[in-house]
Amino acid sequence: MPTTHRHGLALLASLLAGSLLVGAAAAQETHGTVSTVSGSTLRVELEDSLSVASGTGGRVVEMRTVGGDAVQMSFAVVSVTRVETPFDGPWVAICQITRQSEDLEVGDRVLFEDVFSRARVAVRSAPSEATVYLDSVNVGRTPLAGPVGAGEHTLRLERDGFLPSRRAFTVERGEARTLRDTLQTARGTLAVNTLPDSATVQLGDRTLGATPVSTEVQAGTYTLRIRREGYRTAERTVSVPTGGEQRVNLDLQRPLAVRLADQQADPVVNAALAREGDRLVLEYDLVGDAEAYEVELQLSTNDGQTFEPLPETVAGAVGDEVAPGRGLQVVWSAVEDFPKGLVGSGNRLRLAVEPAGGNGLYWVLGSALAAGAGGTAAAVLGLFGGGGNGGRGGGNGGDGLPSSPPTPPQ
Repeated sequence: MPTTHRHGLALLASLLAGSLLVGAAAAQETHGTVSTVSGSTLRVELEDSLSVASGTGGRVVEMRTVGGDAVQMSFAVVSVTRVETPFDGPWVAICQITRQSEDLEVGDRVLFEDVFSRARVAVRSAPSEATVYLDSVNVGRTPLAGPVGAGEHTLRLERDGFLPSRRAFTVERGEARTLRDTLQTARGTLAVNTLPDSATVQLGDRTLGATPVSTEVQAGTYTLRIRREGYRTAERTVSVPTGGEQRVNLDLQRPLAVRLADQQADPVVNAALAREGDRLVLEYDLVGDAEAYEVELQLSTNDGQTFEPLPETVAGAVGDEVAPGRGLQVVWSAVEDFPKGLVGSGNRLRLAVEPAGGNGLYWVLGSALAAGAGGTAAAVLGLFGGGGNGGRGGGNGGDGLPSSPPTPPQ
């Protein structure tokens, strides 16, 4: 609303309010400040610790000098329609203007006919850090304290692992009340099974025993760790419901950390290796000019000094007649061949590739190409031991590759 120059006789303004306040003391007698003006509605931010009831009358006032005396003059008469009472913010009286003599502005002072001290509540719980809902509104965590409007209220406390607490209460004007609740523990059942069994189960800082295990625990969300010698530690986030059961069934995995060599060579490119459960999946592109190739997956456990084929548990784009293409896959059921896992840094994986019916042997080691006998071109593709899920080929070659070509497999 546009601001206009306030004018008019002091007597007319005082008659509007029904009274005339004189003296310096009157300047201190206000209860709130206009925060917004919208048509005939005012929002009045109340002074700290004060409250006002619906239906209470009030006046918008201003100090003026009349005949050399300081007087508090009224420029509008209002009536409170409702009061907003947030727990952690300023309280606001919503007022309807019934009469006014001048335009009103943000910052104008308001004097109400009847004000009173706010009620206050302090909320405590055992244990603490429970979420507090006051009249269904989240107002924080225990312990906390703050103002509330006089009258009836509802209080609800919630904390993970405990049953919720609910109560109704009533406070009078100016009353200070402390509300205390001891929360009851909520229970649920956690059942853990593993393949193989006899794995140690740890729930947070508590050891539950060896699988299979089923036990009652406090309801809530936890980090579950499962350990067994010779297997990778499994970690899961579990939520145990109040009065219910959370079941966890887990196949433990052997340690098979994998990374690929940095350098790849024709006709194998874009090699990538990943683990899927107990299997290793090698994806590659075969971009040679021959119509078909013989492809064999080989493993070295001695830093590449010797390699052995892996024919029994390997499937996919391997064998005597593999056509060139992209996105070819070789799947190795590694845990079937090595049920106790592969450890150390000397385990290497490679593809031996030769044109079907071709001549000449080429061992590809890093970026060195060495000629030999036979008709195989072998690309070093991977390395057990170091970690990661593998990546694409490229770079300056794998670490620890032999300086001379290994003996070709027979």
